Amino acid sequence: MGCDKALHIETDAKTDFGNSVQTLNIAKVFTQLCSNDEYKQYKPDLLLFGKQSIDTDCNHTGQMVAAKLNWPIATYVSSVKIDKPATSSSVVNVTREIDGGLQELKLKLPAVVTSDLRLNTPRYATLPNIMKAKKKPIDTIPFSKILPDNQLNQNVQTIKVEEPAAKSVGIILQSVEELLVKLKNEAKVL
Repeated sequence: MGCDKALHIETDAKTDFGNSVQTLNIAKVFTQLCSNDEYKQYKPDLLLFGKQSIDTDCNHTGQMVAAKLNWPIATYVSSVKIDKPATSSSVVNVTREIDGGLQELKLKLPAVVTSDLRLNTPRYATLPNIMKAKKKPIDTIPFSKILPDNQLNQNVQTIKVEEPAAKSVGIILQSVEELLVKLKNEAKVL
């Protein structure tokens, strides 16, 4: 989709709440990649995160990374436009959905953006471009090289998982008046 190089952070840890790949640890890895001179060839101008993770349904990796890097952030973004070519004074123009409609923001690069479902409609890759992409380098760095085991935090621990209580059976009322009486009586109990 237009990338010239990629980086794969390799880990053998599981991705549930009880293991090392928790949100804060992921944020620490991104912070190291973006701020440590050892990884300067990977320094991005813009970090794009999803709306929320599919494994834990969390929505805070992007926010944690932005806070740790002290970069501006826009969440739930549905449109991104960047000045070309990007320079040190470049800005990213974003549109995000809020309760009252749409909000347009300008963020100075480097910045963090978390996406909304409407952010992108991917274009179909042509066969020649697929063949070119196969030749692009993908660097691999072990997770433990960026964030050694002694720096891992286990902040979230699963204590118990249980199904929600079963709902009571509904009742059929004969009139609106009967409904109003029932609601008034239930309000007195609460």
